[in-house]
Amino acid sequence: MTESEKMQEQQNESTDITEETELTSSEVDADKNSFEGETETTPQALDEPEVMQSEGESDNEHNDDSPNFENQTEEAIENPNGTGDSFKSDETDAVTLAENSQGEEKKPSTDAIKKLLSNKTVLIGVGIAVVALIVIGLFATHTICFHDWAEATCTEPETCNICGRTQGEPAGHNWKAATCTEPETCSVCGATQGSALGHSVSEWTVDTEASCTSTGLRHGKCTRCGETVQETIPKAKHTPGDWEVTEEAKISPSGTITPGKKARKCTVCGQVVETESFTPDISKSKMNALKKADSYLSWGAFSEQGLIEQLEFEGFSQEDAEWGVRYCGADWNEQAYKKANKYLSWGSFSHKGLVEQLVFEGFTYDQAEYGVSKTGL
Repeated sequence: MTESEKMQEQQNESTDITEETELTSSEVDADKNSFEGETETTPQALDEPEVMQSEGESDNEHNDDSPNFENQTEEAIENPNGTGDSFKSDETDAVTLAENSQGEEKKPSTDAIKKLLSNKTVLIGVGIAVVALIVIGLFATHTICFHDWAEATCTEPETCNICGRTQGEPAGHNWKAATCTEPETCSVCGATQGSALGHSVSEWTVDTEASCTSTGLRHGKCTRCGETVQETIPKAKHTPGDWEVTEEAKISPSGTITPGKKARKCTVCGQVVETESFTPDISKSKMNALKKADSYLSWGAFSEQGLIEQLEFEGFSQEDAEWGVRYCGADWNEQAYKKANKYLSWGSFSHKGLVEQLVFEGFTYDQAEYGVSKTGL
């Protein structure tokens, strides 16, 4: 065989392979078109029972083995949200319908597949609705806050400026030691605790002495901080003297006593520093002297000294006589006036002569002058 004949033979073999390949592709396309045609006829086969029933034809004309598609459709409508068993039943029904309508080929129909997918879509929609309700409920009962945290302070933890929520612990105070004039103080917030230490002065220099009526003044240097401190010296204490009667007690002839008053004065400044009331000690002899003095004054005028001498003449002791006259309650100026009037009722006197007569009777000069002047002489 020549070289040209060999090349011609190889070309023919290549052409045969190409034709076989094209034939195979055509057969595949034909099978595909045949399957699509059968699939398109399936809905018509499924729809036929509904059309026949709507025209009133008897169910007896159908094969007893054919499925009741209308009942299956009603069950699917009544239970669109059924359980997994419901979906399984729908799949089986769809496959059975496809088998009866197409013979031996067991392929699901398009309506059955759509029905199955529709049920699943409903379930997915219900699930999404439930999740949405849960999320809405959470938003309705709980406020979601994107916290804006304020820094912690000495007494407060970090706090959200929006919702007030806290986290962590307070920073705590940073205490600065107390000084002579300031207590412990926080260097962060200025809070204080305790008391200032106060100045410590070991040596004082007196600038002004204190007395019982005024304060003094002194100064010194603090050994802790070095500051010069000036301090007031309190007033000095008074120096009390003896008790002095400032108001006599009053005793009636019946024995009723009204307490008197007495006081003590400072021997330095003369200020009254203490007072108190007092009740005299009364004996029977003193009470009798008091009653006798009151009796004499009821019918005559006496000077204080003249009445004491009269009681002593009656036999009373000097102590009892003086006590009786002291508490008889007589006004000696008025007694001098009464005595002057009595003398004028007896005779004629000059002013000076009558004053001298009253002094002779035991009145003081002032008492005598008061009594004579009051008579108009």
